[in-house]
Amino acid sequence: MAKSVLVTGATGAQGFPLALALLDRGISVHCLTRNPSSSNALKLSSHGAKIFTGSYNDVPPITSSMKGVSSVFLNTWPDFSTLDGEIQYARNFVTAAKAVGTVNTFVVSTAYRASEKAEFANAKKNDYPLLAVYYSNKAGVEKVIKEAGFKNGQRILDTSYGKNHKIGHFDPNDVSKFAMKALLEPEKYAGMIIELVGEMLTFEDVARIIEKVSGVQIKVVHRTLEQTQEIFEKGTMPVIQAQLFEAGLAGIVGEEWHHDGRDIAAELGLGTLEAFLARERQKLLHMLGADEKWIEPSVDMIKG
Repeated sequence: MAKSVLVTGATGAQGFPLALALLDRGISVHCLTRNPSSSNALKLSSHGAKIFTGSYNDVPPITSSMKGVSSVFLNTWPDFSTLDGEIQYARNFVTAAKAVGTVNTFVVSTAYRASEKAEFANAKKNDYPLLAVYYSNKAGVEKVIKEAGFKNGQRILDTSYGKNHKIGHFDPNDVSKFAMKALLEPEKYAGMIIELVGEMLTFEDVARIIEKVSGVQIKVVHRTLEQTQEIFEKGTMPVIQAQLFEAGLAGIVGEEWHHDGRDIAAELGLGTLEAFLARERQKLLHMLGADEKWIEPSVDMIKG
């Protein structure tokens, strides 16, 4: 359940009753309105809502109104002055949501069967020029929000590896640790092949670590052999070949590391995936589409 919600158009026909209902449920409500002195805005404020002044084409106030909320109710209004006005509004909200990094859900009010009506109206644009713009914008808003990847904060990590398949992970900084040791003690490692691996992790392990560091929900989806083969034959995802290769190789070499890999990992104090992601958290959030202002990871975040 949403703990805090930004309601757009909060003084209007849709936003106002929604904001009141949320407040009655004890949910924190932020309201974005162009007129904070209107009677509805004042009433919402008296009920405990936080009122923010701004328009849909101005990202900074949108971002301010979105700080600390987990969900957004977005209701854009028609703008016939441009061909994609409402679509740009939606993009502005997505930009703000990714900047604050706390939003995981969008509920959007557009128009009934917007996509089908947009297609029909555009096919007869000369007859229905305003409706072509109207429904194209409504359908465009839906597309922008769907493609933004919020979906209750969940991201999909799909793989062709099996559920029990483990992959070696190491912190790039650990390469220098071992290189220094090998350079200082060349006789100790002469002729040896060292598999420098800090951890062996399944995709489920990786997903939980990403969730812990980023706060973004990750769902692991294991492709079937048929799905994998179809993608492989299309040649659209080169990494599939590597996954098939390693999955087959695992049955031959197992998970053992060459020579003293485990002992060296313990001796050097090799890093963990969690510590690496905590250090690179800003990049991780950007990759997940959940950018936020960089916060130095705490010791608790790194050590768990």
